[in-house]
Amino acid sequence: MGTGGMKYMVRSADGSEYGPVDQEALIQWAQSGRITSDSEVRNALMQKWGQAAKVPFLEDIIEAQSHGKKEGSGAGKLADLIKPTSGNQSKGGAFKFTPATVGLRAAAWVIDAIILGLVGFGLLVVTSSFIQNGMPEKQAFILLTLVFVSCVLMYHAVLMGFMAQTIGQLVWGVMVVRNDGEPVLMGRAFVFSVAYLLFFWSTLFFSFCLPSKRAIQDFMSGIRVVKTTTTA
Repeated sequence: MGTGGMKYMVRSADGSEYGPVDQEALIQWAQSGRITSDSEVRNALMQKWGQAAKVPFLEDIIEAQSHGKKEGSGAGKLADLIKPTSGNQSKGGAFKFTPATVGLRAAAWVIDAIILGLVGFGLLVVTSSFIQNGMPEKQAFILLTLVFVSCVLMYHAVLMGFMAQTIGQLVWGVMVVRNDGEPVLMGRAFVFSVAYLLFFWSTLFFSFCLPSKRAIQDFMSGIRVVKTTTTA
């Protein structure tokens, strides 16, 4: 199991965004009063913002600010510390990628399969109407197959490329990252999607048997399916 430094973005009360920076930098900013209860934080790989005061490794610091900090002591605006979108390359952040378990991958797959199954059912209804209107059955079902496969590829490639997780993965707290911990992006997500169509049947077997808990499509695309765990 490898470790990697997760990067975060910070949004101040006035809407300005700063980062990406690692966990250590966030802690330093909070300790100096530059991240407050009005600030928001998000994982750099994902789009959802959350209150800084609810981030596990920041909540005690921010709570201490609101209860015991003298007004104006050591505080400064976040913009005084760092310019928007500038990076901090410190390796001190205590963040690790924990491989998603077989159970989590299976649970996420069930939700994704239900969603894609509903899409397939809709396409089948449309195909039936084409047949009733005179389209040859063979031609109609070839068209159905091509469209459905395209939907499966786009579902995984777009969601994993832009959001780092499918809907099923979102529900179960799973996400995808590159081997080096960076965002997956569309190209790599598309390779994963193609390999997934070919080898999805072997996913649970390899995830269960290999210490890395990685499947064939993970190796082929250089992707890790992980849960994220902060450490003290």
